[in-house]
Amino acid sequence: MAWQTPTNLVNATTGLFQGTAIWAYNVTFGLFWAMLLLGFCIVLWIATVRYGSERATGYAGVIGILGSLFLVTLGLMTWWITSIFIISGLIGVVYMILNK
Repeated sequence: MAWQTPTNLVNATTGLFQGTAIWAYNVTFGLFWAMLLLGFCIVLWIATVRYGSERATGYAGVIGILGSLFLVTLGLMTWWITSIFIISGLIGVVYMILNK
Protein backbone atom coordinates (compact mmCIF):
# COMPACT_ATOMS: atom_id res chain seq x y z
CA MET A 1 0.00 0.00 0.00
CA ALA A 2 1.35 3.41 -0.99
CA TRP A 3 1.22 6.01 1.74
CA GLN A 4 0.38 9.61 0.99
CA THR A 5 3.69 11.31 1.68
CA PRO A 6 5.11 14.58 0.27
CA THR A 7 7.08 12.59 -2.30
CA ASN A 8 4.08 10.46 -3.30
CA LEU A 9 1.41 13.03 -4.14
CA VAL A 10 -0.24 11.79 -7.32
CA ASN A 11 -0.45 8.36 -8.92
CA ALA A 12 2.48 6.92 -6.95
CA THR A 13 5.07 9.29 -8.43
CA THR A 14 8.54 9.14 -7.01
CA GLY A 15 9.43 12.83 -6.87
CA LEU A 16 8.04 15.96 -5.34
CA PHE A 17 8.42 17.99 -8.54
CA GLN A 18 6.75 15.37 -10.73
CA GLY A 19 3.89 14.90 -8.27
CA THR A 20 3.32 18.64 -7.96
CA ALA A 21 3.49 19.09 -11.73
CA ILE A 22 0.93 16.37 -12.36
CA TRP A 23 -1.28 17.75 -9.59
CA ALA A 24 -1.20 21.25 -11.15
CA TYR A 25 -2.10 19.75 -14.51
CA ASN A 26 -5.00 17.74 -13.07
CA VAL A 27 -6.45 20.67 -11.16
CA THR A 28 -6.28 23.25 -13.97
CA PHE A 29 -6.33 20.95 -17.04
CA GLY A 30 -2.97 22.31 -18.20
CA LEU A 31 -3.87 25.99 -17.98
CA PHE A 32 -1.47 26.55 -15.06
CA TRP A 33 1.49 25.62 -17.25
CA ALA A 34 0.12 27.61 -20.19
CA MET A 35 -0.18 30.75 -18.05
CA LEU A 36 3.31 30.18 -16.65
CA LEU A 37 4.74 29.87 -20.18
CA LEU A 38 2.76 32.88 -21.39
CA GLY A 39 4.07 34.95 -18.47
CA PHE A 40 7.62 33.87 -19.26
CA CYS A 41 7.17 34.88 -22.92
CA ILE A 42 5.82 38.29 -21.86
CA VAL A 43 8.77 38.85 -19.51
CA LEU A 44 11.14 37.83 -22.30
CA TRP A 45 9.44 40.24 -24.70
CA ILE A 46 9.68 43.10 -22.19
CA ALA A 47 13.35 42.31 -21.54
CA THR A 48 14.30 42.28 -25.24
CA VAL A 49 12.08 45.08 -26.57
CA ARG A 50 15.00 47.53 -26.32
CA TYR A 51 16.50 45.74 -29.34
CA GLY A 52 13.32 46.37 -31.33
CA SER A 53 9.78 45.12 -31.00
CA GLU A 54 10.13 42.93 -34.10
CA ARG A 55 13.11 41.05 -32.70
CA ALA A 56 11.50 40.77 -29.26
CA THR A 57 8.34 39.31 -30.81
CA GLY A 58 10.38 36.76 -32.75
CA TYR A 59 12.39 35.71 -29.70
CA ALA A 60 9.28 35.35 -27.55
CA GLY A 61 7.61 33.37 -30.33
CA VAL A 62 10.48 30.91 -30.63
CA ILE A 63 10.67 30.41 -26.86
CA GLY A 64 6.88 29.94 -26.76
CA ILE A 65 7.07 27.24 -29.43
CA LEU A 66 9.95 25.40 -27.77
CA GLY A 67 8.45 25.71 -24.29
CA SER A 68 5.04 24.47 -25.36
CA LEU A 69 6.55 21.50 -27.19
CA PHE A 70 8.59 20.67 -24.09
CA LEU A 71 5.53 20.85 -21.83
CA VAL A 72 3.34 18.79 -24.14
CA THR A 73 6.09 16.17 -24.40
CA LEU A 74 6.11 15.91 -20.62
CA GLY A 75 2.32 15.64 -20.65
CA LEU A 76 1.80 18.87 -18.71
CA MET A 77 -0.13 20.75 -21.39
CA THR A 78 -2.80 19.76 -23.91
CA TRP A 79 -2.29 19.84 -27.66
CA TRP A 80 -4.87 22.52 -28.37
CA ILE A 81 -3.05 24.96 -26.08
CA THR A 82 0.25 23.95 -27.67
CA SER A 83 -1.14 24.57 -31.14
CA ILE A 84 -2.13 28.10 -30.09
CA PHE A 85 1.45 28.72 -28.91
CA ILE A 86 2.86 27.27 -32.15
CA ILE A 87 0.61 29.41 -34.36
CA SER A 88 1.30 32.60 -32.40
CA GLY A 89 5.02 31.81 -32.34
CA LEU A 90 5.12 31.33 -36.09
CA ILE A 91 3.26 34.62 -36.55
CA GLY A 92 5.87 36.30 -34.32
CA VAL A 93 8.77 34.84 -36.30
CA VAL A 94 7.21 35.85 -39.64
CA TYR A 95 6.60 39.36 -38.23
CA MET A 96 10.25 39.56 -37.22
CA ILE A 97 11.49 38.42 -40.65
CA LEU A 98 9.18 40.70 -42.64
CA ASN A 99 9.91 43.84 -40.62
CA LYS A 100 13.65 43.38 -40.35
